[in-house]
Amino acid sequence: MSSRQLTALPQKSAKQGPSTPANPSETDDLFLKKAWEIALAPAKAIPMNAIMMYMSGNTLQIFSIMMTVMLFMNPIKALSSVGSTFSRFDNERTHARLWPVKLAFIALQIATIALGIWKVNGMGLLPYVIHIWRATYVCLMLTAVTGLHARTGSHGKGNDNRWSTLLRPSRRFSTDMQM
Repeated sequence: MSSRQLTALPQKSAKQGPSTPANPSETDDLFLKKAWEIALAPAKAIPMNAIMMYMSGNTLQIFSIMMTVMLFMNPIKALSSVGSTFSRFDNERTHARLWPVKLAFIALQIATIALGIWKVNGMGLLPYVIHIWRATYVCLMLTAVTGLHARTGSHGKGNDNRWSTLLRPSRRFSTDMQM
């Protein structure tokens, strides 16, 4: 560069100090902007987690089990520390404006847990249908009330199965039932 070009550049004077301090409303807006970035970060992770859950398959293998456990553990940890996550943005001016941010963060963590529930259901580990629980419940109730074991029909001896009709799925609620 020539000396003429150097003199044409704006020179920073030594008298210029630091920029003027921002007023409190500007800093509060910056705090809330940063809080929203933190609150919406789980939304960016949900598609990645969904693809990983889909790609890991529905079989019971160590990889898919570990992925599913992590899918539950991380949101539960995040939900337990919501207060400390947003404590650096909380002051008397931003306290009321921080509630929607916290609620969005909680909703996205719950969505991640729902993704984990979907995965557990796909693996066949979520007993949500009554016929899955019926046999166990009937066996426990019959054993508790009568003292007889429901599978053997006696006090643990013999081959008689008296309770087999109670343990079969009911046909009363069949969809092809005629009225």
